[in-house]
Amino acid sequence: MEYNVPDEDTEEEELISIPTYNLGAISVWHQLSHQELYKRIIEVFRILFNDMKENLKAMIIAREIHNYYIKHEEVTIRTVLGGIDNATRVYKDVVYGIGNNISLIEWIKPLLSKHIEAHPQYNKIKSYFRLSNKEMKKIYAPNSMLSKLIAFAKGIIV
Repeated sequence: MEYNVPDEDTEEEELISIPTYNLGAISVWHQLSHQELYKRIIEVFRILFNDMKENLKAMIIAREIHNYYIKHEEVTIRTVLGGIDNATRVYKDVVYGIGNNISLIEWIKPLLSKHIEAHPQYNKIKSYFRLSNKEMKKIYAPNSMLSKLIAFAKGIIV
């Protein structure tokens, strides 16, 4: 930081730079670098627990549904994605394609929540594929094939 300091001889103000340190950042760094091992382990377990609580059920359901049903492209396009424009793209897309067992997790998460249309993944999928409300309701309706598959898988898992 720079400060104006009066010079004793000339009584004019002189601009002087004084080094200062960000004590907040140094304090955080010191606490984290000198934290006891058991405290770090507890933090890691907390992160793992929250991640598992949020994703584990969707991961298991996605794996089961994919292995027994979704991996068959023609059947999935005809039944789960029936009546949707660009159904092949929705199935094969690398990032959010329903045919990929990893991205299938993102399709399942809204159906496991209480408010499907308010779920962030619902809106991500809708905007990513530019699907209309009507097309999304076909996929996520309570009597849709995806809903029935998830209900079936939940019955097996639980």
